[in-house]
Amino acid sequence: MTVFGILGLGAFVWLVRQLIGRRMERTTLRRLPLGPDGVIVGAGEIIRPGSSRSAVLILHGFGDTPQTLGYLADHLGALGFTVRAPLLPGHGRTLAEFGASGVAAWVAAAERELAELR
Repeated sequence: MTVFGILGLGAFVWLVRQLIGRRMERTTLRRLPLGPDGVIVGAGEIIRPGSSRSAVLILHGFGDTPQTLGYLADHLGALGFTVRAPLLPGHGRTLAEFGASGVAAWVAAAERELAELR
């Protein structure tokens, strides 16, 4: 295979990946529309003000949103804890935003949330 053949194949693979990615994005946004804030409707942070001086920070998993922690947040809130479950950077948004986020941003967001709770 010539250099031009390899370059052509590489360009073809890149184009196919771009088209598949755009199609996945459109499909996802039809199923999970974005709100005016750019976050998928219903995927925002959870805050439960408590009656005690104790607080709990709970973090959702990779590719997830705080809503998976809703029952835990409600339970801890009912026990009197102040609860915060932030939406980590890139999560609950477009696939492009999720792909552009990373561990450093997630850790920094968690550290900011913890500092606020203190």
